[in-house]
Amino acid sequence: FVVGLSSDFLREEEEEDKNGGTTALMEAISSSVGSRVVGVFCDLDYSPNVVAKRGFDRESQLRRLRSTCQAAIQAGVPIQIRTSPAAEQSRPIIATTAAAVDENKQGNEKETETTTNPYSEVIRDLAKILLETTSSTSSPMIH
Repeated sequence: FVVGLSSDFLREEEEEDKNGGTTALMEAISSSVGSRVVGVFCDLDYSPNVVAKRGFDRESQLRRLRSTCQAAIQAGVPIQIRTSPAAEQSRPIIATTAAAVDENKQGNEKETETTTNPYSEVIRDLAKILLETTSSTSSPMIH
């Protein structure tokens, strides 16, 4: 088996217990079924239609990823990480920032819009979490 945290494991609930996700995964791994657990998994999906859903906001997904990495290290099992959207499916998202609007009102020639790319953001966040994890403890095995 490969186990992971569902979207029901929300950021607000996790704030109360910062190790809650890691604890939940470790309990699953150490249960009677745990001897059959060969890894842990986590999805990191920044597709616009996904992050709009409850439990799939960026912070909740990142907290689940951190917990999953810690559980993988503690249990000595590999972690499987699936990222979405794919590069070719990712379209830039144009957003207007309040700071840019204020600057434009003051007569500055700056753009009032910023462009983000969900693929770039998911890869950047994944790399950041993996670097945090590997620098703070022993390195996770990534599958």
